[in-house]
Amino acid sequence: MFLGLSYVSAEKVDVTLNACVDGDTAWFNLDGTKTKFRFLGIDTPESVHPKKDVELYGKDASEYTCNKLSSASEIIVEYELSNKIDKYDRHLGWIWVDGSLLQKELV
Repeated sequence: MFLGLSYVSAEKVDVTLNACVDGDTAWFNLDGTKTKFRFLGIDTPESVHPKKDVELYGKDASEYTCNKLSSASEIIVEYELSNKIDKYDRHLGWIWVDGSLLQKELV
């Protein structure tokens, strides 16, 4: 359970960082393929949205996330059983960075 949300883990996979997007989205290398991930359970202020201005703390959230992912020794994505990919074709997951849940740190 995380922040009052319960979930059932479907699978955990090791990934490597390909590119940072913003505070709640990144591209990871998954089985040799560049794959876009949206982080479950968190919605950071916008910093790169094509139709929205940069929101307050958006750059801070993006910088924090990118620093954590860039310096990580290990990144693990944990999928849920219920939803693995969203309508924008992004993979959805809980992001573990060196054994710590990134979404919890962002809160």
